[in-house]
Amino acid sequence: KGVGIKWVNDLLLDGKKVCGISAEAMTPMNDGGENKIILGVGINLRSDGFPEELKEIAGALGCTVNRCALAAGIATRLARFADDPRDRSFMAEYTARSVVIGKRVRLNKWGDTVEGTVRGFDENGGLLLDVGEKEPRLFTGGEISLRFC
Repeated sequence: KGVGIKWVNDLLLDGKKVCGISAEAMTPMNDGGENKIILGVGINLRSDGFPEELKEIAGALGCTVNRCALAAGIATRLARFADDPRDRSFMAEYTARSVVIGKRVRLNKWGDTVEGTVRGFDENGGLLLDVGEKEPRLFTGGEISLRFC
C-alpha cells in the first residue's frame, strides 16, 4: 500500500499523516511587484517522540535519509512546476492517489461545516463534494475529516 493524498495537502501512509504542505499566496503591495508563494513542507521521517495524542493520527515514513538530498529533490520538482504553473498534467496522478474520492467527509471552512461524498476534483484541485444537490458543490479551501463520517 502506497502513500495517498488527503485533499488538499496531506499525505497519508496506512491512514496516518506523514506529510503536510502549506502554501500562502503573497500578492505585491505595488503594481511592479511579483506574485509569490510561501511554501512549507513537513515530512515525518521517524515517529520517535510523538506525543501520545498524535500516535493515532500521525505516522512516519520510518526511514533515514539525507535531509539535504530530500530537500534538493523536493526543490527540483517544485522548480519544474514553477516553470509552467498553468500545467495541470499532475492532476491525473493527484486524482489516482486520492484517498478521499467516494468517501463521506466533513469539510470545515472557516467555522462552517458541510458533509458530503467526494466526487472528484476540478482542474485546479478544487474539491467536488456531493451534498445532496443536483450537482456537486465546488470547494477551493477548507479542511476535511474522514474520521467522523
